[in-house]
Amino acid sequence: MITMRKISPPPPPPPPPPTRTRVHLSVPTDQFPMPLPLVDEIESSPDVIKTLFYRRVVRVREQFVVKYGPNVQPIECENMVFARQHLKSLMPHVIVPRLLAVYQKYGPRSETNTYIVTEYCPSRQLDEIWDKMPESQRLDVVGLLHDAVKLIRSIPAPDYFGSLGRTKINDEYFDPGDSSVAAGGPFNTEEELIQAIILRYKEVGGPSLAHKANYYGQVLPRLLKGNGKSIFTHGDLQRKNILVRPGGEYNVLSEESPTQYLWFSTLRAELWS
Repeated sequence: MITMRKISPPPPPPPPPPTRTRVHLSVPTDQFPMPLPLVDEIESSPDVIKTLFYRRVVRVREQFVVKYGPNVQPIECENMVFARQHLKSLMPHVIVPRLLAVYQKYGPRSETNTYIVTEYCPSRQLDEIWDKMPESQRLDVVGLLHDAVKLIRSIPAPDYFGSLGRTKINDEYFDPGDSSVAAGGPFNTEEELIQAIILRYKEVGGPSLAHKANYYGQVLPRLLKGNGKSIFTHGDLQRKNILVRPGGEYNVLSEESPTQYLWFSTLRAELWS
């Protein structure tokens, strides 16, 4: 008689490590009466405003806009706070959205998503309406932006080249995970910054573009040379990053247009020469 041994099924695989969410900032309830959206509500929002390069901007309910994703950097929050502090009182018609909350979710494979929650301001991108605006309105916009950038440039800057808090330059040209000299600083001198730009191009271009890298190595030190001092500036000033919204106390544009207020949708306070 042969006795068959019962074979036990293999044990189930272990559950994946749980995700963790850390709240870096959340305004007190007495300062914003509406409950803030949490990660699950943000990720399930069907109202997608923009998706680009592992970043997503969504509207949540009627009150919030959230930018989130693995390519969203916490330095953007510091930039918004910095901009509000310096622009709000001196240029009330240039509006930087109020920062309400900052979350970071850590996944099971060490991936990190950052969530920046701001107030929603009804608005349209400037590039969407630019071609329909008469020249007088365009000149008003240009004048307003000129004054805003001039104000940012007048803010006393520390003696380095980089982002707020003596951190690396927050630009896709530089590799945030690289620790080499071409990783984005911060840099102590103007010459270090220029050389890092050249070295970064050599890394990205490789042997096939070595002739261009050599050309830039000869031209950029003379072309980009300033007075050796850093100033604050907007890191990505273009029409798609300027939003206009209706109504308001200051008639920046003419009354025939519903757009009367401007604000920066993204502001990177960086130190350049």
